[in-house]
Amino acid sequence: MKDARNKNAEPEGRISNRKDSGETTTAKKPTADDARLILELYALKREPEMRKARQWWLTTFWPKDADEYMKVAMTMGRKRTTGQDK
Repeated sequence: MKDARNKNAEPEGRISNRKDSGETTTAKKPTADDARLILELYALKREPEMRKARQWWLTTFWPKDADEYMKVAMTMGRKRTTGQDK
């Protein structure tokens, strides 16, 4: 039930993804699989290739325009065969 004093109050038992969107989702208790996934993602983050990619993204990649950004974004996940990975 919404609080008559606060038009942004959420229904009891629900949390909002964004207060201004009006969208709500039911809170879900995390499972062991959720925890396992988080740990796996954390382990991937520490791999040398991921560190190298993150470093490239933060220090080397400075697109001049949206087209250049999209060119790189559309090839993400593919093995680079050019000299960019040095």
